[in-house]
Amino acid sequence: MIRLIVILALLTFCSASQLYAQKAELKLALKYYSEADYYQTLEMYRNIEKRYKMDFSKLSSVHKLHVAKSYYLLGDYKNAVATFRLIENLLEDDDIYYYAISLRSRGDYEKAIVWFEKAKGETKSFSLMEVYHQIDNCKWAYSHNLPDPNIVLTESTSFKTYGKSLGVCYVGDKVVYSSFEGDDIDVTEGNHPRKLYCLNQVNGKVVPGTDRKYSNYIRNQFDEGAVAVSPDGKYLYYTKTVELGMEKRTKIFVCEWDDKNSDWSKERQLEFTMDEYNYAHPSISFDYKYIYFSSDRNDGLGGKDIWYAEMISPTEAINVKNCGMLINTFADEIYPSCMADGSLLFSSDGLYGFGGFDIFKASFVNGVCTSVVNMMKPINSPADDFDYVVSPQRPAFGLLSSNNSKDGVSDVIFYVENKLLSDKEKTIIDKRSDLEPITNNKGYSEKNDSIFFIEKPKIRMRSIRYF
Repeated sequence: MIRLIVILALLTFCSASQLYAQKAELKLALKYYSEADYYQTLEMYRNIEKRYKMDFSKLSSVHKLHVAKSYYLLGDYKNAVATFRLIENLLEDDDIYYYAISLRSRGDYEKAIVWFEKAKGETKSFSLMEVYHQIDNCKWAYSHNLPDPNIVLTESTSFKTYGKSLGVCYVGDKVVYSSFEGDDIDVTEGNHPRKLYCLNQVNGKVVPGTDRKYSNYIRNQFDEGAVAVSPDGKYLYYTKTVELGMEKRTKIFVCEWDDKNSDWSKERQLEFTMDEYNYAHPSISFDYKYIYFSSDRNDGLGGKDIWYAEMISPTEAINVKNCGMLINTFADEIYPSCMADGSLLFSSDGLYGFGGFDIFKASFVNGVCTSVVNMMKPINSPADDFDYVVSPQRPAFGLLSSNNSKDGVSDVIFYVENKLLSDKEKTIIDKRSDLEPITNNKGYSEKNDSIFFIEKPKIRMRSIRYF
């Protein structure tokens, strides 16, 4: 009898100790959330669930809401939708709008409209105009949801982006992109700068296994990426992060090809970028008259806009001008890419699209933008689609970056093939072993959007596409 009492006392003590520890860790999760450390918030809930074999569905609505908003703010809309769904009847204020955005970003436009309608009289941080814009956007996306059968997207596994693309560029017989130095990189630590890497390319497609550092000359303490090359191939333009006092900014640099050393040299910052704003994603027009770029200058139309400047020499540009209201919106426009026919590809999350950033094409007459069109599915998706570049050698092929990936968060790089153009070129499509065709472009799946446990969070703050 005494032995049984001792055993029961020990079990009671262990249970109480475990409950106390669980409460302490839940309190720590709340602390991380209040400090806007959403990655650690999810990590803490995940560890609690795993350590104590806790049923996530039995957590209080406050904890569920913190998990849902953490996923939302990290751009993991799949898990955000799954978690918001558990507390639909309890959502209020801005959380209704966040849920609607998450649904839209998963391609569930009909349900997103229902929740945007509910947000009209509830949201406090978003204007009625923004809510109506989102409703109209969802209606547009729903009515244009069929993909173009002549456009084929194929995922490449050759690019080591580690889940985040800073863009790609065709430079001669190479494709330049950004990656980490070394192997076994833990990207969640956040202290590994991305450097310029390259892969050999033939007829618009990269050669697997040829990745290497692109330049020994271009070295930076922080991130490097978003490359452009002059039409004659003698000058390289790129974005890199610099320190200005206690803050970091992105700026555009240029360097010159050195035939003697077979590398780039004479790096300098473009003078018009020497202020307190961010400048990124350069692209050079084929006639070498203009440089296009994205910036958050305060004299724009809102967020980040596409701008251009006149090139008076390979290393100097003047007369910076905004590309105007047909291209720029209250939101963000990024990653301009000049085409041989004088048109401009770019990404926007303010124009009507299918989800996050969509890719658009702007046409010009006598230097004035006359029309902007959405590039439609499958080039665009409910996810972020950006930095579409076309092969100079074979216009039927190109590359684009997107987080329309298996986990819905990590960036991957896709080949884009225009079958109409490729048929005209009368070429045989090179089906390399590193290609994995996309089998589902619907974006939303009620069956797959269910949460059984808290997934390991990914590093991705929503709408951040500036390194």
